[in-house]
Amino acid sequence: MPFSVDYFRSDIKNHIVRKFPSNKTTILDVGAGAGAYAKLLRSNYPSIDACEIWPPYIEQFKLNQLYRKVYVDNIVNTKIIFYDVIIMGDILEHMSVINAQKTIERLSRHCTELIVVVPFESEQEEEFHNPYEEHIQADLNPKIMHQRYGRYLQLADSAGADKCWGYEIALYFKKPNRLITYQSKLNKLHLYIKNCIESTN
Repeated sequence: MPFSVDYFRSDIKNHIVRKFPSNKTTILDVGAGAGAYAKLLRSNYPSIDACEIWPPYIEQFKLNQLYRKVYVDNIVNTKIIFYDVIIMGDILEHMSVINAQKTIERLSRHCTELIVVVPFESEQEEEFHNPYEEHIQADLNPKIMHQRYGRYLQLADSAGADKCWGYEIALYFKKPNRLITYQSKLNKLHLYIKNCIESTN
């Protein structure tokens, strides 16, 4: 449905504000729907864009007034620029596994932070005459999320998961770049060894 749940909104905003204090931070809201994330974030971040697959929502929810730019396209095919933050709120379940994996992998390379909110074991058919509202991955749960997307996503430490409308909602963040993390640890080790050597001289 175009109206996503309110769970984790404050967690998401606090996380972005803490990690990206500059009002020049760029954000992409994938599957904008009714524009919930623009309403949540645009007072802090005017450079927030959207990607919406269903054209009628653009006019119905006045998305062009809420976002700096709106891509009217399927995110699977959309060519995007690099963003500081990309949000996929209640989107993953609407995609096939193959398309979702390809999209998560590609978007991870086009942002500093990827935020994913997903419902577990939530069935939904076409709504509002919009075929894209169907939940294709209605079987998602913590184990399946790890199997399909554990390479790219990790469950948020602070929020984890909560229940809404009878099913569980979970918040995930992009996994840290393993190469960068390894290099950072290696640099710290080199610095430690250097300090030890200097202290003995």
